[in-house]
Amino acid sequence: MKKKYVITIARQFGSLGRTIGKKVAENLGIAYYDRELLEDAVEILGKDMNNLDQYDEKLSNPFFKALYPMGLKESITQTKLFELQKAKILEISEKESCVIVGRCADYILKNHKNVLKLFIYAPYKDRIYNCTHDLNLYIEDAKKMITSVDKARQNYHEFYTGESYDSIGTHDLMINSSLLGVEKTAELIEAVVKSKFC
Repeated sequence: MKKKYVITIARQFGSLGRTIGKKVAENLGIAYYDRELLEDAVEILGKDMNNLDQYDEKLSNPFFKALYPMGLKESITQTKLFELQKAKILEISEKESCVIVGRCADYILKNHKNVLKLFIYAPYKDRIYNCTHDLNLYIEDAKKMITSVDKARQNYHEFYTGESYDSIGTHDLMINSSLLGVEKTAELIEAVVKSKFC
């Protein structure tokens, strides 16, 4: 690659967007970020990631992180963490090529050059399948999580950006991950990246 670039991925819960993002980063030999950005922000705030249960008992739920993208419910702390993550995303974008999943990175980097903004989605039935087979959820739990997490992501994104997280106008490419599966979807994204940034 001749240019430094960033791939941002927004995604529906159960669409395997995170898995695809990791695969793209691995195949292209670039950095990958998602939850790590929160950990950096929490470290800056001087809080221990292992002690976040002091803020909410729901942290013990393995899907808490999906329901509360920043990890905490308190709006003031959320806003502080958002600003810290924003600064980190801007710093990363200047330093290295990478994939960033979620974290409103598409919005934060919307005016930057060499950014490819993706949205990964999948039909509802396929998302149910992915949740039950990849995340080991029961069907009813999968349905609840899809509804809850999508709503949380939508609310979070709209609150901090004023835009819908799945808006056609804010993404360069929207991909149905069920059409080609994880491996082939990653290959498709790689081809677009090489075409755009070489």
